[in-house]
Amino acid sequence: GQRSIHRPIQVVPAPTPPSSTMSIEELIAAKQKAVEEEDFLLAAELKKQIEEAQAAADAENDEAAAAELKAKIEALTLEKKEAVENEDYLRAAELKKEIEELQQGNGSTPAKKSSTTKSTPSKKPTPIKMKMKTHDGPTKSVSTTSTSSVSSNTATSLLSPERKAPRRTSSSTLNPIKADPKLKSLIDELNDVNSVRTFKTWKSSFLNRFEDFLDEAGSQPAQDAYNAFRVSMKKFSSQVASVEQFVSKGDLGVDRTTVKGRNSLNEMNKMLVNIIEEEQQLIPAKSAQEKKRGYTKFHLGAVLVRDGFLEYHSMNKCCEVLTHFKDVTLVGVADKQQIEELENYAKSMKRFRDIMADLGLYEVMLKCWEFGMDNEEFIFVDLKTGAIGGISIKECIDLGYVHTIKNEKTGSDVGFREAITDDEDKEAVLGLVREALKL
Repeated sequence: GQRSIHRPIQVVPAPTPPSSTMSIEELIAAKQKAVEEEDFLLAAELKKQIEEAQAAADAENDEAAAAELKAKIEALTLEKKEAVENEDYLRAAELKKEIEELQQGNGSTPAKKSSTTKSTPSKKPTPIKMKMKTHDGPTKSVSTTSTSSVSSNTATSLLSPERKAPRRTSSSTLNPIKADPKLKSLIDELNDVNSVRTFKTWKSSFLNRFEDFLDEAGSQPAQDAYNAFRVSMKKFSSQVASVEQFVSKGDLGVDRTTVKGRNSLNEMNKMLVNIIEEEQQLIPAKSAQEKKRGYTKFHLGAVLVRDGFLEYHSMNKCCEVLTHFKDVTLVGVADKQQIEELENYAKSMKRFRDIMADLGLYEVMLKCWEFGMDNEEFIFVDLKTGAIGGISIKECIDLGYVHTIKNEKTGSDVGFREAITDDEDKEAVLGLVREALKL
């Protein structure tokens, strides 16, 4: 008879189940690796895990969207009631229409989906970027599929101005300028702004919307910090001008340097160190700094837009002069430490511009320059002669005749305006008026 040969049976190990703590990005990477290694059983299990994770994320988005819709309708209803009490019936009609559209699911925020009826999205799902934190390195982006309406609502739910609970927009939250559809639309409209009057209307609309996302408790601290910086910047600009005069008179150069010229340069260097530090502290970059300062970089951004970025004009002008000092006039006069501080000022200016770009306010800053205070004037008429004249508001601010003060209002209706508060300043402005009218 033939002898039978017994071979051991090869056992194929079952796929290792994925860890429940893995992120969607890690699951996708693991699935791709399993496919490459032809471990299709593990790939199938990972595919199932990914679908379950994405379904859970979609469910959370739906709940957030429903809660957001409810909060928005409640806020609009309250605003409509106030409009009726104030007899602003046109506004009440607009709010009524907006509420009806939201309730019907035709507004910007879709209505809550039924838990029993599965609705078919009207738009084709589009890929969006989701931030997933991995254990191996920094945060990475991975493309997943969701409907555009859900992704929009997720962003809006984090930023909604109608949320009743006080919130402080911090560096760890989404940037409303880049996430809110209305603010993004306003930024896109900047290219069509081509007059002072149009820009005033645009700026008002932008600030009204932008400040809806900000905790009102941070508005005044941001304004106070900016006012203090303006005072320091004015003193520093004056000192820079003083050094410039010594240079132009030949009292601060390689051939001749007077004691007063050297002292002026040393004083400017001390102030330069301080102004760089103040500028860095003015814009809180981290949560700890925000808590200490009492406001966020978004609050300060709103202050800068309201002010028309006037102080940046002074900062930039000083930067040009200091750069000329460093490269030309003070070569061989300033010591190594002073030259380094002049370079540091240029770096601080670049940092400021980078922050404005990151906030989405760089183009706004440029437009403020185009249609800012330089183009705004006090317009007046001589009733006897009919002569018309004007005085630059910016010039009056630079001369110290006009000041930015807070309106005394209650609640969230806080505003700022320019005013002449001192009798001597009033006389000085009247002198400018007489000079403009040749009186």
